Amino acid sequence: MVDCLTGTVEELGVWSNESSPSKVIEDYLRLGVSTVIVKQGAEDASYGDRAGALGHVKGNPIHEAPAVGAGDTFNGTLIAGLCADKHLNVCVDAAVHRAVRSGEGVLGAFDRVPDRSRQV
Repeated sequence: MVDCLTGTVEELGVWSNESSPSKVIEDYLRLGVSTVIVKQGAEDASYGDRAGALGHVKGNPIHEAPAVGAGDTFNGTLIAGLCADKHLNVCVDAAVHRAVRSGEGVLGAFDRVPDRSRQV
């Protein structure tokens, strides 16, 4: 049993022959996954869960922004939100914002790290 699954249509193609993110989500929910998020690169992300949440978030990417670590940034932001008991749509929107819309990708994640060098 899988609680949360995230990936691209290509990555999730192992158990789904669909090319539409919404159809991929339906396939995995039918297989018993609780929550599915389909990342669509710098463009969008779609999501669904067994409780009935279903949605789509536009990426609106900043062109020529660094893409290094964007997937890890997306996943980390998503997990942090889910662990804080935020609604799925809020978590996916925050993940898209951090990884795509901010234009900072993984580099923007470091502006929130506290400076521990001053602590005694």
